Amino acid sequence: YANEFIDDIEVLIYNRWGELIFYCEHENIEPSTAFCRWDGTVGGGKVPNGSYPVLIRYKSNNQDIEKIIRKAIVVVE
Repeated sequence: YANEFIDDIEVLIYNRWGELIFYCEHENIEPSTAFCRWDGTVGGGKVPNGSYPVLIRYKSNNQDIEKIIRKAIVVVE
């Protein structure tokens, strides 16, 4: 979810070998609305349990900022 100050956002998820497995880009995001949902699959199959690096780039025109957040998500079935 994003707040009212976020104008553009990109979400990138990688596997343990650094290969991009998910990419999503949104512009003009509605505040408090879910976006860039990943269902935990790649090529039609579920990814193995584990940790996946996530990179989020966002831009706020109102605040004149562009930031990158680096985190990880854990997939557990």
